Amino acid sequence: MMRRRICWQRGIFSVGLFCAAGMSGQAHAEGSFLEGLIGGATYELTAIGSAFPKTIRNPGQMEHDRYESWSHLTVTGKEFIGENWAFDVRLETGVSTYQGEERGVFTAPGSRSGQARYLDVSQLSLAYLGESGEILAGKAGLESGLAELYSPTDLYSRSNLSNPLHPVDQGVWQIRGDLYFGADRMTVVVLPVDEAAPSVPYRSRWVGKSGDSSFSSLNIPGVPSWVSIKTEDDYRGSHPAEWGYLLRYQGVGEGVDYFVSGYVGPSPYPVLKTQNLLEGRFIKERPQVAIASGGFAVTEGGWKFYGEGLSYRAPGGKDDAFIRGLIGAKYRETELADWLGLDEISPVLEYSNEWIGDTQSHPQYGSSSRTARPNPSNLLANLEFKVDSQWTFGGGYNRNMRDDDETRSIFVRYQPQDSLSLLLSGTDFRGRSDTRFGRHADNDVIEMSVTYKF
Repeated sequence: MMRRRICWQRGIFSVGLFCAAGMSGQAHAEGSFLEGLIGGATYELTAIGSAFPKTIRNPGQMEHDRYESWSHLTVTGKEFIGENWAFDVRLETGVSTYQGEERGVFTAPGSRSGQARYLDVSQLSLAYLGESGEILAGKAGLESGLAELYSPTDLYSRSNLSNPLHPVDQGVWQIRGDLYFGADRMTVVVLPVDEAAPSVPYRSRWVGKSGDSSFSSLNIPGVPSWVSIKTEDDYRGSHPAEWGYLLRYQGVGEGVDYFVSGYVGPSPYPVLKTQNLLEGRFIKERPQVAIASGGFAVTEGGWKFYGEGLSYRAPGGKDDAFIRGLIGAKYRETELADWLGLDEISPVLEYSNEWIGDTQSHPQYGSSSRTARPNPSNLLANLEFKVDSQWTFGGGYNRNMRDDDETRSIFVRYQPQDSLSLLLSGTDFRGRSDTRFGRHADNDVIEMSVTYKF
């Protein structure tokens, strides 16, 4: 299985290189493709300095420097080949003082390392754009949902979470087809490649008490209290029966947007399969699941009301069966803002919840995805005050009412021109050490960032 899987992934990678070489050859013949791609590229550079005021208690081998820096450059290029073909590429470069965060360059399709790179590709795709639809093949984003702060239905994209405060869209390998029905759209996506998204290094201050950043806690019955739980990633095979398949319909009406979707394939949430209970060794896998989801957004004047929901089931009892939902509202206020001498006030309020039906029942599995699923019963809020075209300040709040933990943030942003912005922010975390936010209670942080687009 492993030999066949690696050969298949190398084959896909080779095809990608062959296609790239073919297009480069055509570009050379035409003399304009690469010039257009490079000449039309856009760049976005972000540099962040972070200060951690608290001292980490009993850090052991965990990194606990008081000051860190993180810089990231995104290069985006797009060029048309003829009238209907479009080639898109997006490169991500990053460097930081966090120990072990970046290593090497480029991630091959199907990589199992979960290691962030100094230089990587987050989009490399070729698309045919027709009048009634389009077809895309390659690596590209795959976002979903209509919510403002947190979308429970945005499950199929991949992000670089090596710095969890600043996730970067990593893109996913896909074959996608879109069919237009007026302003509506039906999308079919095939996800043939299963690969590890970059995550925090094992010595990072962001790993948390569980020892695995995917889970906020791991309290597994039968594991001796003196044994540390150890997890090993497992990935699906290369057979089409193990791929992911997504069908989505997006509709647009007068003042309303909506979508419905169905998915079968590897779960977006990990579970733990028991390897040796007494030694605390488990295999982290993403079982085959079925997910039905949908959402809507209604706009009226300065108001936006929206909701999302999903139903999740893992055959064989390998994970919990549950329903997740979210409702929210956003308002753009200008009359009170004008009276206060401001341009705009924008509050956002959301509530998410989860209802578990059948719990994990498979005898070979030791832990469900319960503590890996974010925002199970949360109140989320954000409030921004736009003073003028240059100054904005505000804050955010996220409280998990099930586990009694929370995070809060405040910020002020100065944007003297469209291409340049400076941001000063502070974030704190509260709760028990076995909760999603509480595990970072020693990681309260003050950050200064500069973003420049050119």
